[in-house]
Amino acid sequence: MKEPSIYKILLSVFVLFTAACGGGYSGLESDPEVVKSTTSEFLVPGQSPIPSSIKGVQFYRKNYPGSPPIIRLGTSDKLELKFDELSSLSGRYRINITHHNKDWSRSSLADVWVFDNSSETDFGGGTLNSSERPNFYSYSFSFPNRELQFLVSGNYLLHIYDYQSGIELFSLPFFVTENKGDLQPDVETIFNAGPYGAAMHELSGKFLYPEFVEFPQFDLSYTLVQNRYWGSNVFPNETSFTGGDFTTFRTTRNQLFAGYKEFYNLDLRSLSTQNAQIYGIDRAEIPQKVILRTDYFNFSSDLRTITETGFGRPLQSQDAAYVEVIFRYETQGAISRNSEIFLLGDFNQWKVSEDFKLDYNSESGFLETSALIKQGIYNYRYVVFEDGQIKPLRNLETLNQKPQEYAAFVYYQDPQQQYHRLLSTRIFYSE
Repeated sequence: MKEPSIYKILLSVFVLFTAACGGGYSGLESDPEVVKSTTSEFLVPGQSPIPSSIKGVQFYRKNYPGSPPIIRLGTSDKLELKFDELSSLSGRYRINITHHNKDWSRSSLADVWVFDNSSETDFGGGTLNSSERPNFYSYSFSFPNRELQFLVSGNYLLHIYDYQSGIELFSLPFFVTENKGDLQPDVETIFNAGPYGAAMHELSGKFLYPEFVEFPQFDLSYTLVQNRYWGSNVFPNETSFTGGDFTTFRTTRNQLFAGYKEFYNLDLRSLSTQNAQIYGIDRAEIPQKVILRTDYFNFSSDLRTITETGFGRPLQSQDAAYVEVIFRYETQGAISRNSEIFLLGDFNQWKVSEDFKLDYNSESGFLETSALIKQGIYNYRYVVFEDGQIKPLRNLETLNQKPQEYAAFVYYQDPQQQYHRLLSTRIFYSE
């Protein structure tokens, strides 16, 4: 049952306008958005992706839901991990933590130098949901705790194993900073610098380093990350160490960040057809099937910027349900029939996967795919596989500048122990 709309009329007007202007708009973004592999930009090297049996993951600084997983060394800061396992039986899990260099290679430090006690512990005791099927248990784990205490700063990976089998289920990156020195990052918008004249962001900054840094030109380095794409960190090419007690950094023109990234918003807090995003609900299905209103190429009524967590905001109430969500997409004929289109979102760790490939449904007349998602709020987008590359599908609005979240990290190569200390971090935003 295909939805009537004015989208095709609007598209025709846009095509005629483009032709009149001599444009060759293909609907696809070019560099630097193009990624050359199907690896998620949220996954760092060596990170194990979340399996389909684990849902609703949340990982943030305790008491600050939605915050990035960054804590300060030697303080009362804690990280909190929450997740659901689709199961009718309660489980138990083993935790192991590993220390890494700024490029996510494993550091050479022995555990006795990194942890006050141990690098491992275990937990269980999940809570069974009270909602409709599928059954799931919810788990929560916070640290540092009595078993896990950190002695050094840096990049870390949290590994979660099934206690009984010893199989690693998934892992997540986090950061422990010393909060030393004064980091002052900045964002400058470079207009008409991106594909089709889009706005780009040039990042720069100043760092007043602490007195124990004797050779900043050799021992200090920086990393920049956009929208918590931890696996796509950038080391700025332009640095200066001519200041008396400070250094500066700047991204060069070939390192600019897209200043126009945005995402579709999915609000599943209310499972009702009164929800403007829901076209229909089949409550006879187990789990319930929710059909979304169609997303159209180049047209959307609710685009968002800044991913906030990379995992969305699933509801934490015990009666929150998982539903099978049907995504429908209309390309308006702008995408080649030989192209493969995929759904990426907070609910699948932004991975390109055959499980989320869109297929044509002859009954609805749309390209469709589905995902099992818990009630809550999420971001998502579509990408196309074409010419051996993954390319985001572009909306008209993306030519304009949009607010973006950035993270800056300052590392210090410790001359005695030869590991990357994380001296300072800062979360900041473009206008």
